[in-house]
Amino acid sequence: MDAGESSSPRVASRQVPELVRRSTLEDLRSLAGIDHPIKYRRAAAQRVYCNRDVNMEHIAYIGFDMDYTLAAYRRPAFDELQFSLICETLVKEFGYPSVLLEWHFQPDFLIRGLLLDASRGNFIKCDAYGVMLRVLHGRRRLLQEEMEAAYPSGNVASSQVGEEFQSMDTLYHLPIANVYANLVHYFDDGHVERDENVSAHAAATTAGTNGIAAASLMADDARISYLNLWQDVRAASDIVHERGLLKQRTLERLTEYLSDDDATYRMLRLLRGAGKRLFLLTNSEYWYTSAVMDYMVGRFACPDDPSAGWRHAFDVCIVGAKKPTFFRNGTTLREVDVRTGRPKLDDVRTRHLRLEALRGRVFQGGSIAIFHALAGVARGSSVLYVGDHVYADVLLARKAHHWRTLLVVPELSAEIRALTQAQALLKRLQTLEYLRAEMFRGLDASARERPDRDGVLQAELERVREGIEAAFNRYAGGLFRSAHRTTLFAQQVSFFADLYTERCANLADYPGFYYFSSVSTPQMPHEDQPAMTSERVG
Repeated sequence: MDAGESSSPRVASRQVPELVRRSTLEDLRSLAGIDHPIKYRRAAAQRVYCNRDVNMEHIAYIGFDMDYTLAAYRRPAFDELQFSLICETLVKEFGYPSVLLEWHFQPDFLIRGLLLDASRGNFIKCDAYGVMLRVLHGRRRLLQEEMEAAYPSGNVASSQVGEEFQSMDTLYHLPIANVYANLVHYFDDGHVERDENVSAHAAATTAGTNGIAAASLMADDARISYLNLWQDVRAASDIVHERGLLKQRTLERLTEYLSDDDATYRMLRLLRGAGKRLFLLTNSEYWYTSAVMDYMVGRFACPDDPSAGWRHAFDVCIVGAKKPTFFRNGTTLREVDVRTGRPKLDDVRTRHLRLEALRGRVFQGGSIAIFHALAGVARGSSVLYVGDHVYADVLLARKAHHWRTLLVVPELSAEIRALTQAQALLKRLQTLEYLRAEMFRGLDASARERPDRDGVLQAELERVREGIEAAFNRYAGGLFRSAHRTTLFAQQVSFFADLYTERCANLADYPGFYYFSSVSTPQMPHEDQPAMTSERVG
């Protein structure tokens, strides 16, 4: 036998599934020594990725958010619509210059997972531990020395997120953030009259100060800060949302903004056929939910009520849920009159309702406790909830109520493509890290001279890291990684989402008894030893 040849029998890839299906326990034990082939994986865009084991056989209820989950909006067309409506509102109701009407959404600019420092007009990308990786001021990336001047600690504490720093963690946030970044750039760039006591240079570098922009909108003594700009953008965005402007425009041109393939219909049909109880839990109002879902899955047939359509696809339908409040104390639960779209005044007595009697009916508001009573949920772990929002859909459902969670991340295919394109640079990075480790070989605390005193290796490391980031997004880098480091967004996905996938319809490609296994457990740093030994070195 050759030195490199294994004594273990080899089994062809196609033989393994059949071999396992007909194996006894003793057979499986005998297979332990097999030099097995590469593990079968579905195509990247179809896969559901696993952070923690989920046995679908134990999942009795599967729930879905609607916006950006069941309703996969066409991007960037939908982002452009939201962006333009915010700009129109700023011009018409807040007195902003009409040039805003000429602006367009830039899809390759910002990414999700950034933190906003509205007092300075900055977007911050952090790693999993809150260390600042890069900072964008408006549309300009700050130099390292500017970052250090603005943020001496170079770190964002978890307690600051939601207070000093706002999280831009949903697709809904991207058009809002783009408008704000454009405004910061616009006023910094001198397109409006400046206060005569503030130079153009000072206004362009206010990231290291208290964040007061030098833009004068109406008079010499009327100055607007970066925080004021953000307040206006958020107020305009709220108007667009609360008045239903975005939703009305969407319904006027559904085919332009919403995918009309059969994937969602197929998924719901197959999951129901697999014996799963399905529910809809969305913050959207009934009038909008009904129109969107009718467009997507309205062909669901109900023998007893042909008009039920999409409502027949779900065992329980809850609109206007007000997540994340729904996962706390919640609100009053009302049944919606599906003929008028208005909630009824009568209280809903959950103890008098049976799950079989709920299909085709729609409820508004409520809480997770009420839902459990309505659906007869005995254990939170028997529920899998699918959504797109780390905080509103995933975090509270997982931490407080032990629901299993699946996060929809539409950017996955683009991230995987960029990762593939960056493979040569990633290998180069590994080589450089190896060289850096070798430089310190044999050095102890008596060493007084740095091995890379000219900084050549460090400079090359930085160059390669920048190249890796540029393969993802030239402004903000990757969604999940920054060279070899994971991002804050990646950490949130790992902590709070049991599963994640590019689109929720991918659930249709797995049996109802499938076992999602997180076998690729991340190693601790001490677990990369080539061999374990009890012998002390040195």
